[in-house]
Amino acid sequence: MSVPKISFSTTGIPRDKVTPLWSDVLNQVKVGGQAVLEDEKDFFATVESCIFGTTVMNFWIINKFQYNRTQRDCARNPNTDYSLFYVRSGTAEISQNNRVAKIRAGDCLFINMAEPYLLTNTSFLHLTTLHIASDLIKSLLPSPRNMTAIVLPKQSVWVAALAATLHAFTPQIIEQPFYMQRDLFGHICSLLSLTADPKKLGIKDSKISMLNRFRQSLYDHFYRAGLCPKNVAEEHKISTRTLHSVFASAKSSFGRELLAIRMDRASHILRDPRFNNKTIAEIGYLVGFLRPSHFTTRFSKTFGMTPTAYRTLQQADFERNFVKR
Repeated sequence: MSVPKISFSTTGIPRDKVTPLWSDVLNQVKVGGQAVLEDEKDFFATVESCIFGTTVMNFWIINKFQYNRTQRDCARNPNTDYSLFYVRSGTAEISQNNRVAKIRAGDCLFINMAEPYLLTNTSFLHLTTLHIASDLIKSLLPSPRNMTAIVLPKQSVWVAALAATLHAFTPQIIEQPFYMQRDLFGHICSLLSLTADPKKLGIKDSKISMLNRFRQSLYDHFYRAGLCPKNVAEEHKISTRTLHSVFASAKSSFGRELLAIRMDRASHILRDPRFNNKTIAEIGYLVGFLRPSHFTTRFSKTFGMTPTAYRTLQQADFERNFVKR
């Protein structure tokens, strides 16, 4: 299996300070992004990348730093995998899809590598990551995107089994014949399917049904600038308190869900040449923003660039890759 090399920013680090350990990071990380070091002099990192069946498992040891995979990075270094994270020791904070998760030793969660995310570790971090193909994860979970950046509950027996399994792996342990690697990977996938079941996350059947209905309402009405919790609560004949409770049970919120939908729709419009006659202000209005400055601020925070820059980059890539063929 060939492991693609990627461009990894070392802005501010003198060339003679790039140690072999840092070079390992540059060569082994599978996704584009930028690292911001808290202290260049004390920076330390190792990562050992191992073939595991038909995928890759990475073993990280790294001290304080911040890693940001922006929308620009997603466009330039596309990766449709999901990545299962297991924290062996240390603490960190990771955010994606307007969710923020604080992770510590023994925690498991997974991230959608096709979308931007931010990882900030606040202590010496030992981390294991396992790449899982998008089609496979979608066959294991009904809505994997809704489960990203959510720490799996340790009180679940299946989460405990998954964490124990991942903790047992080392680069030496997984040096097994291919058929054994494949079986071990299948075991992890089975455990992941059980741990990510909404019922195992403490969400009752009635709340799962309500949550899906609420999300559908947001998709149906996201373009309304004045859309608020009261509107959706009245549509479903419930109190706003119940509405907020249902979103909270999924470790989300009305505001986060609505913003994610609006940003997703805005990104699609900006990529579509058919909407080139629309100004940025008009596109903001189409997805529910009355003030252009508010739209630009929210978009920039989500994608790491302004709507204008995003449109220019995405359409340039489209013309280069398709139109000129």
